[in-house]
Amino acid sequence: MSEIGYKDLKDYRPIHVLTALLMAEARGEPYDGRVSVAFVVRNRVRDRRWPNTYAEVITQPYQFSCLLDRDPNQKVFLDNLLPSKNFNLESMIYRECLGIAFLVIGNWRKDITQGANHYHADWMVPFPKWSDPNKITYSVGGHIFYKL
Repeated sequence: MSEIGYKDLKDYRPIHVLTALLMAEARGEPYDGRVSVAFVVRNRVRDRRWPNTYAEVITQPYQFSCLLDRDPNQKVFLDNLLPSKNFNLESMIYRECLGIAFLVIGNWRKDITQGANHYHADWMVPFPKWSDPNKITYSVGGHIFYKL
């Protein structure tokens, strides 16, 4: 399987792409952790430094580990792009991720990350070079969020 690019996802609705990302990147996080990951994507979509679509932001190279070939969560991402493919609507976590995507894309929820546009797992040692402890905006579950 090759790395996923925007051209592969351009025909998918933003809600499905974001839901699939939440399932692959944050399904093991608490509810607010999944909400926070969704806001990082939304904040990038609204920032001129990144592309202005969910699919383009999500598929930028090396931004989300679940889209890398070596990551087993890539299959989770692909399997969750269309709920009917695997009857994912029966999954409580999938329904929560779908609801989060709806709330965040529709601007129906307050940004609990205070504008974060980056995050990483809190167990990473060393922390990524881009991380700046002065720019931390939020921490939840296993992730630390930054506004850079």
